[in-house]
Amino acid sequence: MAPAGVEKEKTPAWGSSPQASGAGLGVTPAHTEAQLSSLLLAYAACLKELRRDLGSFGVEGPIRRAAETLTGFRNVIGLEDARELAKDGLVSDLHKVVSMDLWSAKRRGVPYAAIFHGIARILVDAMAEEARRLPPASFRRFVDRLARTAHEYYLIADEVPARDVIEKACEKAYAQYLEDAERERRELEEFALEAYRKYLEHMRKVREEIEESVHRLARGE
Repeated sequence: MAPAGVEKEKTPAWGSSPQASGAGLGVTPAHTEAQLSSLLLAYAACLKELRRDLGSFGVEGPIRRAAETLTGFRNVIGLEDARELAKDGLVSDLHKVVSMDLWSAKRRGVPYAAIFHGIARILVDAMAEEARRLPPASFRRFVDRLARTAHEYYLIADEVPARDVIEKACEKAYAQYLEDAERERRELEEFALEAYRKYLEHMRKVREEIEESVHRLARGE
């Protein structure tokens, strides 16, 4: 399915390659095929802006490895932690793929790393939803469709006439990054406050023990 506003003859259908048939494989209501298609187009376009010589391994690899991390660790550390690990791993892979610091490289004043963080968050969340409801074989087909569609979009990224689709998807990804960053900041503040509270409680007990010891010595005990 092509993103809204993108000419069908310019954009391959969702998972259109013969190897990625997955016919009838839907996605959860929270992540429609149109939304994922636009997200993958932004992913591919940003990659092509940074590197124009990537093959299928460079484009598809980070997505496939994120899925492997998600499914490989969810029964070990839990789905939420596995999701974070997969998201961070995807972004880390992209740093290596483009061979540059994505925080220094910017797109319209926004670090590519921030955009990719947002894309990774939404993409991994969609994977997690599908991993919950699909049997392993169907989930692998779903991931295969994601990865192959991303590569197909990379090949035609320069030909997409509706650039606003890419811009809106990048804006959404950046907004997701800002939301995650704010949540992490609040969690860090809460953690710091809780740690400080425990420190004060510990010091109060230490002070009471010292005062009690002093009183015992004063009583000659």
